[in-house]
Amino acid sequence: MYKRHMLVEISREGRERILNNLCVTQRDNKFYQSLLLPDENQDEQRYLSQPYFDSIPAIVRRKDERTPTGTVAIAFSSWHRNEQGRIKIADYADNNEIINVITPYDVTQIVIEHAQDYTSNRVMKTLKNLILQHQNDVKIGIWGSTALEIVTGYHYIHDDSDLDIILSFTHFTNNNINKLHFLLDNIHAIEKENKLRIDPEVDLSNGYGISLKELCSDSKTLLGKSINDISLLSRESVYLDLNI
Repeated sequence: MYKRHMLVEISREGRERILNNLCVTQRDNKFYQSLLLPDENQDEQRYLSQPYFDSIPAIVRRKDERTPTGTVAIAFSSWHRNEQGRIKIADYADNNEIINVITPYDVTQIVIEHAQDYTSNRVMKTLKNLILQHQNDVKIGIWGSTALEIVTGYHYIHDDSDLDIILSFTHFTNNNINKLHFLLDNIHAIEKENKLRIDPEVDLSNGYGISLKELCSDSKTLLGKSINDISLLSRESVYLDLNI
């Protein structure tokens, strides 16, 4: 089952199809070309000699009315920026165009095994400390710009970048409300110490993700996001999912 934040490698044929579907202005733009066909548009900003992905992976996103039935909604995000922010391409992929999948938790494992390969910026330092402090409490996954930099070696992280993480409590038996609040309090302390915003999302077994900050609030319902929709979930159903 595909879930939000997963990274998927798209075949050469799939990326060429997506490029050809763009308007002429975008199709002829070197930044769009380098995003979809980086092997033809070498960029000196790539600092990993052997990145996990040779091409730029797409991010699994929520489906919309333009997503054909039986396909996966995806988006490409560039390390380049223009006046509107990052250059992005939203499209879809057929299942036979997806040749590799990596979860946010796989990205964390790459950091653990190859920590020396990455730049010592504050986002990476914060990430490593967070993983070390909570490795026995929760499974931490990495998504967003940090994940893209880790698997490609391009400079996705900027001075104003957030650290996006997803948390899984599925394989832990000591889950309780106090544990969630302790984790959030520590995240707040790390944010303050490093002057960095951290966006922690809780991964549910039903395919939804919810904000840890909202989970630790007094709200009776919680906003759940999946690849299919956005729904209000009862706090009781979330607690049941988390075995609290």
